[in-house]
Amino acid sequence: MLKTNKGVFILIIVLLIISSVLALIGLTFNNKEEINDSSIIMNVKEGTLTNSGLTLILINNTDNEYIYGESYHIERKENNHWVVVEGLSNIFNMPRHTLNAHETVEVIKDWGWQIDLPAGEYRINKEFNQKTSEEINRKSYTVYVEFTLK
Repeated sequence: MLKTNKGVFILIIVLLIISSVLALIGLTFNNKEEINDSSIIMNVKEGTLTNSGLTLILINNTDNEYIYGESYHIERKENNHWVVVEGLSNIFNMPRHTLNAHETVEVIKDWGWQIDLPAGEYRINKEFNQKTSEEINRKSYTVYVEFTLK
């Protein structure tokens, strides 16, 4: 009985050490942030919003270049919580685009071939990666824009 308790205690200690090391590694390499300032702005172009798509305006207000892909996620507000819209598959063709310093671009998103969104409050998000020569120090930002379908 004493050997069993000692073995369980050692196992718990080892698992705590491993989880601590993994947490530290995760904190070191997880540079993902939400942008809440005006570094990168994403808006819906006026007159383009439908239940099957929209045109996004991406604005880079920084001196840095950012890389982004075709992928995006749409969430619907339900009971004051954001829930991922089911039925939208993410894009597997992943070309990289560059959003240059102080550049504004328009990006068309058409999900009508997958789903038509009903009336409601939504938000779309895109991920941007700061273009750096050091892969390990590259920061990743998620930018959101909310919209309402009537």
